[in-house]
Amino acid sequence: MAESKAPSQLLAETLEVAERHAGRRRELAAQGERPPALGDVYVLEATRDYPVHWVLVAHDPADPGLLLAVPADGNFLVGSADVALPEGAAVGALTIRCRFGVWIADAHLHPRERVGVLEDRVVSQAHQKWGDLGNRGVVGTVLEREVDDDPEYQEWVDEVLRPAREALLEKKVGASSGEKKKDAETRPPVRPFPIFLMAASILLAVAGGFAGVQVWRQQQRIQAMQSAGEIAERRHRQEVERIEAERSRLETEYRRELERAGEAHAETARGLREQIAELDRRLEVVTQASTVVNPVIAYFEPPRMATRGKVKIALRPGASHVVLFLGLLETSPAERYRLELRERGRDVPVWTNDRLTLEEPGEIRVGVPAGILTVGEYELELSRREGREFRLMAEYEMEVSE
Repeated sequence: MAESKAPSQLLAETLEVAERHAGRRRELAAQGERPPALGDVYVLEATRDYPVHWVLVAHDPADPGLLLAVPADGNFLVGSADVALPEGAAVGALTIRCRFGVWIADAHLHPRERVGVLEDRVVSQAHQKWGDLGNRGVVGTVLEREVDDDPEYQEWVDEVLRPAREALLEKKVGASSGEKKKDAETRPPVRPFPIFLMAASILLAVAGGFAGVQVWRQQQRIQAMQSAGEIAERRHRQEVERIEAERSRLETEYRRELERAGEAHAETARGLREQIAELDRRLEVVTQASTVVNPVIAYFEPPRMATRGKVKIALRPGASHVVLFLGLLETSPAERYRLELRERGRDVPVWTNDRLTLEEPGEIRVGVPAGILTVGEYELELSRREGREFRLMAEYEMEVSE
């Protein structure tokens, strides 16, 4: 945003611009009655009621006597179809509105209405912008296109630029019906022009005082700075609202995450309690299995020395274990052995011990908890550890009765 200036400083600048303009008018008068040329700036009688100048930026290739005049004003908002003049321009700080051009015959442009001349560089920029509008329709930077959508910019177009263009067309200043077809308008948006400033500028324009126009420009600059401050404040409020909405969203999501975490924690705790209960049960079984009371003894001959038959045992009340003595012809003992006990006709073992060792040469001893046995027939498979796997080496059968 431009730096704010004190009224006394603005008045001094206004007087300086007015004096510079008076000298420029004397220079133009010294040029005599030369024909209109590109870059000339006019204040036309047809649009005296509007705070606009007209800048000549192009010749009609089919009719060199027909020139394209585009409006220029002191509003500092620059849209996508506009070209801003530098502060040091001979006619002061203006913004050229290339979207609102009108074709005018040079015979209807009078030297007394000419108030300045722009540099060729500025004229070339305006001509290029006008050509881009005809070729693509959408030009300018992202920031300039945002200005196009500004309601204040659009209001400026509706109250100043479009009425000024229509007023010039209604006067039919050198425009034939064919020329009017060349005056197709593409709409941009702009900013409000305060009524009290417009009235002041109209009064000054009717009086013909260019110094008054410069005073209006200084007033408009102050208004532009105030409007820019209002826009910045409005955008600040929007940003605050956006941040607050985002904060609220994050808080809601955080609460949901806490709820989900609480549910997951409860599920984890429930699973841990179930695991602890299972470990307690297994510990109880192991504790019971470690205490041998009134055992039942069963001897099994090595499978190769007798036919595979059944060893019959009877469970006594109060017996804690059935102690098995498994005969085995083993010439090279293994480090570990595994015994699987399963009911006949079932695939899943009812009891397994894979940490057995050869207690005596040719014999393995193991105690089976009596509580896991019921009346029926059982198959016993003895395997030896070889590498990472167990290999079956002997099978036995057992019949349990009461």
